[in-house]
Amino acid sequence: MRKIAIFLVLIALAAVTFMPAHPARAMTYTSGSLSLDCDSFTASMFTFTLDNDNTGLGNEAFFYEVTDGQGRVIYHADVQAPLGPWTLNGTIPYSGTPEYSPLTFRLVSLAGMFTAEQVAYTQYFTCPTLPVWTGTPVFRGAPIPAEFVLRTLTCDTPVYDAPGGKPVANALLLAGQTWFMRASSVSSGGGAVVAAPQPQRPAELPLGYIIPIGSYIPAGSNVAPPASSAGTVRGTGGAWVEIFVGGFHNGFVPASCVR
Repeated sequence: MRKIAIFLVLIALAAVTFMPAHPARAMTYTSGSLSLDCDSFTASMFTFTLDNDNTGLGNEAFFYEVTDGQGRVIYHADVQAPLGPWTLNGTIPYSGTPEYSPLTFRLVSLAGMFTAEQVAYTQYFTCPTLPVWTGTPVFRGAPIPAEFVLRTLTCDTPVYDAPGGKPVANALLLAGQTWFMRASSVSSGGGAVVAAPQPQRPAELPLGYIIPIGSYIPAGSNVAPPASSAGTVRGTGGAWVEIFVGGFHNGFVPASCVR
């Protein structure tokens, strides 16, 4: 009986040993060119083949960015495109001002669907009018938006990719946490932001009735929200608050979970 067990183990090990490998795929360069300048970069039919469905939706999610010699991000763009050819073309100015050379362009396929983040393309450029940074590159991420303020979550909630959109994988926020969020809310139905009214009690509601922050207020309603609900939305689809989660792409959480 023991010999049979050992024999079965050896067969299993052999099967694992000779199992064909499935290397992680990522976008691959096809054709075209890219050139960097001191204040912009130019893509000439710069084409890649997208072959990594890291979203589970038949798309590849990736970003391309330019950093200066100190690691400051001076341009960043997030993309999600269907598998197949993808082309970048034209001259694009930097959104920030570089302070040091060399400038670095990177095209990065994001982690997802059991594949790790992969750098698909890198290119460098030394701007003759800038000093060369000789120290250790310092990464400077996305800054906190000026119009965002600290607000507290009142319930557990995922981070959503858009108002009324889809939850972002593995992004769960907990009640009691404090995050930088936009002071006003947006609607998944295109509603307008309600300005803060003077405190008043609607005549048709009983004394002491409170409209919770984030409540849906139908368009054309004669119910006046209290001053504490400034920034909630008139419109369909409910109210959502934009939240800064430390990256270049902000998420959204239900306004009913925010105070």
